[in-house]
Amino acid sequence: MTPGKTDAQDAVPQSDFEVQAEEQRRLAEIGHIVSSTLNLDEALSAFVEQTRSLVPFDRIVINVVNDDLTEFRDVFVDDARPDAPSRGDYLPYRATALAIHALDNQVEFVANGRDYEIYLEQVQPEQKQKNINGFNSLLLVPLIWQGKAIGTLNLRSIEVNAYSDLVIALAKQIGAQIAGAIASFSQRTAIEKELEDRKSLADEQAGLAEIGRIVSSTLDLDEALSAFVEQTRSLVPFDRIVINVVNDDLTEFRAVFVDDSRPGTISEGDYLPYRPTALVLEAHVNKVAYVANGREYELYLEQLRPEQKRNNRGLNSLLLVPLIWQGSAIGSLSLRSTRVDAYSTSVVSLAKQIGAQIAGAIASHNQRTDIEKELQDRQNLADEQTRIAEIGRIVSSTLEIDEVFDSFVKQVRALV
Repeated sequence: MTPGKTDAQDAVPQSDFEVQAEEQRRLAEIGHIVSSTLNLDEALSAFVEQTRSLVPFDRIVINVVNDDLTEFRDVFVDDARPDAPSRGDYLPYRATALAIHALDNQVEFVANGRDYEIYLEQVQPEQKQKNINGFNSLLLVPLIWQGKAIGTLNLRSIEVNAYSDLVIALAKQIGAQIAGAIASFSQRTAIEKELEDRKSLADEQAGLAEIGRIVSSTLDLDEALSAFVEQTRSLVPFDRIVINVVNDDLTEFRAVFVDDSRPGTISEGDYLPYRPTALVLEAHVNKVAYVANGREYELYLEQLRPEQKRNNRGLNSLLLVPLIWQGSAIGSLSLRSTRVDAYSTSVVSLAKQIGAQIAGAIASHNQRTDIEKELQDRQNLADEQTRIAEIGRIVSSTLEIDEVFDSFVKQVRALV
């Protein structure tokens, strides 16, 4: 069918003027469609039908590009072929040199016949498109808004020579009609993302503040950390969380808190002192987070048998954040997840802020524990000295050994 004509119109010859008038009417309709609603998907679905009457394509893609023209993101994909795949179309991807050239110079890129074969040789993903989908020609039209390239209208066809000069001219006019709507969509998306980012940041800061309030509101560490876990879970992913304290020379760790969300898991032995691995020790000495995702976690497993046991229980990633208080590493916040790549840069940053919130409470707990232990040791020593003195008094109070023996044994038994 001739572009711009119905089957009935094909049977009746039209003058060039009538053809051009019909094309302009359809172009105006495209402009009306994309400007009539803020719902881009709704507008572009209607736009496709008008566009199909003007230019040939089997697949149409509209994408936007970032400011430095290095990354595209598809905002609309329509494929006329039944069961055609579009998986992954909405993920960001790097622009090809030819696409960048077209955008940079604000000129269309056309690949028909032999030109398309040459293009295929330069772009591996495009070869895959041809092998799977049978495309044989490509037309890329930059979308220009206020003098700037904001994206592309991307047409592919199974026809070998689909894009003539007449079709290219029509496609450029179509691009001019939709550029404003795409620019507005990009601006709205950017604003919505910024608002969402601000809300997420506010939620994160509120969560961090609540963690700080929780751990500073009571001297009962178990009570505080049980509430702390729920707040932490809303900020960072984990299936197991452990808070450790470390001795002054960083040779011995002891878990003071363990929480594991997986049914049937055990924490036997978690509260026993243990020696840190070289990697964990390095993280504490250098006061930096240690992250093990994917392959890094596999390498970590090879060095530590207990960690292999945890991996057998389904844990696949690790994040260890040293707890720093007054310039010294006093312990660690250790998170593990069943996800393979749980700990991104943003998650690590949040975990470090969480660690900063609880470090003071853990340090205070350590100090109280040390003071209580010292007081208990002093009390034990005083008791021992009292009993030794009592033994001396008993054995010197009489010459009758049988008389003092029972009292002597009772005091000795309390000492050893």
